[in-house]
Amino acid sequence: MRLLPQNRDHGWAPYVWLVFLSFFFFQPVLDHHTTTRDWIVTAVASVVFLFIYFGIFWVKPPFSYLLLISMAAMGVGLASYNVGSSVFIIFTASFIPWVAGTTRRALAGMTLLILIIAVDAAVFHPQVGFWATSIVVALGVAGSNTRTIEAQVAAATVLAERLTDTATTPSNTIGTSRDRPSRAETSARSSAEKTASASVAASAPASARPPAAATRASTRAPARAR
Repeated sequence: MRLLPQNRDHGWAPYVWLVFLSFFFFQPVLDHHTTTRDWIVTAVASVVFLFIYFGIFWVKPPFSYLLLISMAAMGVGLASYNVGSSVFIIFTASFIPWVAGTTRRALAGMTLLILIIAVDAAVFHPQVGFWATSIVVALGVAGSNTRTIEAQVAAATVLAERLTDTATTPSNTIGTSRDRPSRAETSARSSAEKTASASVAASAPASARPPAAATRASTRAPARAR
C-alpha cells in the first residue's frame, strides 16, 4: 500500500516533514503526571492526523478542503489538553497554499485560520504557547509556501509560452517551404520541357515543321532532281 501517489513531485519530503509531529509528544513525555488515558488520546490523535495528512496528497478539492478543516479542528480541539497540538495548525497552514492553488485563495484560507485561532484564544483561553506559536509559525510557513507556488506558476507560464512559440515557428516555416518550389525542381521541370519539345519537333512531319524548315526542304528537293 502506497502512502503517496506516484504522480507527485515531492519525493521523500512529506516523510521528512513528519519530524515536526514529535512536538505533539513533548508534553506527554516531559509531564510527570501523564496518565495512560493521556497516552491513548495522544496515540489516537496521531493516527488520525496521519490519515488526514497522507489523504491530502490523494484527493482534490473540495475533499482536500474538508481534510484541512479536520486537521485544524484537531489542533483547536486539543489545545487545552496539549500545547503541542499547535503543530496541527502549522501543518494546516503549510498545506493551505498547495491546496488553494492561487494566492487569493491561500490568503483567504490563512485569514480564516488565524481568525479561528484568535476567537478560540479569546473564548476558551488556551495557553499562550499554543495560540502564539500557531499564529507566528503558521504565517511564516504559509508565506514561504505561497512564494514558492508563485515562482513555480511563473516558471510554468514561461515554459508554456516558449513551447507554444517553438511549436508555431516550424509549422509556419514548413508551410512557406511547401508553397515555394526549390531550384532543383524548377530546373528539372525546365529540362524536361525542353527535352519534350525537341522530341516532338524531331518526330513531327514536314508539313507540321516551322516555315523555315519547310522552305529549306523545298529548296533541296529540285537540287536532288537535277
